[in-house]
Amino acid sequence: MTAQIIRLRDGFDIISQTEYINDGLEIELTYPMMFELRNTNLMLQHWLPLPIMEGNSVVISCDEVLCTMVPNNDFKEHYESTISKINEVVTKDPSELENLALVLEELENIKGVSIH
Repeated sequence: MTAQIIRLRDGFDIISQTEYINDGLEIELTYPMMFELRNTNLMLQHWLPLPIMEGNSVVISCDEVLCTMVPNNDFKEHYESTISKINEVVTKDPSELENLALVLEELENIKGVSIH
């Protein structure tokens, strides 16, 4: 699998690990994330409704793809680092996640700190 930027026909831009399947008629997207550039800020967010589904991949028809692009090294490394961090959190003990939630809640109460 390789990381690719995918522009869908509906205008969404996604970065994902991709694999062409079914004789190239479909693409399996693993860890797909929508992204948006706002001025000089890069915003990544889940594209799939992970809390209500099993797994972290989806198969789409190539007909839904407007074009694909190769991400530059900085973007690819940022994406892969983000996925790695998400996987670390998902595999943690639930009690550790509760502690993390408390820390984030405390940080949100500090003036000038914004948690997204």
